[in-house]
Amino acid sequence: GTSKADAATGGVAAGSPPAAQTQKQPHAKEAEEEAHGEVDKDMWEGILSRIKPTMLKPGAIQSVIVIGAGASGLRCAALLKQKGITVTILEGRDRIGGRLYTNPDGLDIGGHWIHGGGPDDKVEMFAASKISPEQVNPVRQLCDEYGIATRLTDGDSCYIGESEAGAREIMFFDSDGKSIKDDGEAETELWDTYDMVMEKVWALEDEMVAAGKPGGSMSLLDAIEQVTAALETPLTARQKRFLQWHIETEFGGDYAEDAHNLSFFHYDGGKAGEYRVFPGGDRVL
Repeated sequence: GTSKADAATGGVAAGSPPAAQTQKQPHAKEAEEEAHGEVDKDMWEGILSRIKPTMLKPGAIQSVIVIGAGASGLRCAALLKQKGITVTILEGRDRIGGRLYTNPDGLDIGGHWIHGGGPDDKVEMFAASKISPEQVNPVRQLCDEYGIATRLTDGDSCYIGESEAGAREIMFFDSDGKSIKDDGEAETELWDTYDMVMEKVWALEDEMVAAGKPGGSMSLLDAIEQVTAALETPLTARQKRFLQWHIETEFGGDYAEDAHNLSFFHYDGGKAGEYRVFPGGDRVL
């Protein structure tokens, strides 16, 4: 969402220089993207500098050992075999797939969403004619290649069962068995409460880091409970249920772990995914 601070204001403040003389300041998001781009560039230059030129010549490599039979390992092995290279895959589990796993009952345990998974001609906004090739996640292309069925959703349908984009909806139910539907202002108030709590959680992280007190054993749930306990107005029972449900949905789904097992300071690499310890984060991975 866009905060009030992000909104443009009309007019020119008294004493400000003419528009023609005002230098445009880079937007925070643009600066972040530029910084990530530099990290990506440095990373690849470092990797390429360590690869012996002879290894890049056709036929120079005859056999390869791939560690791990997850999605990356399997795809790497497939591409190597296409080049005529003998491949051996080493896997510690008694199955392949890594984090991708569908249990014997057909329930997806992990890795069941593809970001940028269109196109889908059954949903107008995501029709093939409206999506450029670079917008399609390569993993979706692999699904088409291997005949794996996909079902288009969007963020709203994943989290609340409804979709402003018109994508097919996922049905969710409350604890009393009733389906969760859009209830206007009441629903907006719940989302505002969740956003407020998480802003305070991130502020707590900043305060503790600035004070040199990054408690290594503090979990994300510990931080959330500390913040909610300090609220001037206690959360209602409905707000607590919504907060718990969203924590289970967002963090349980995205990180495949409960909030009490996620490190407060390292689960997302820093405040709101800024990757303090590992600049570039998942872009580098």
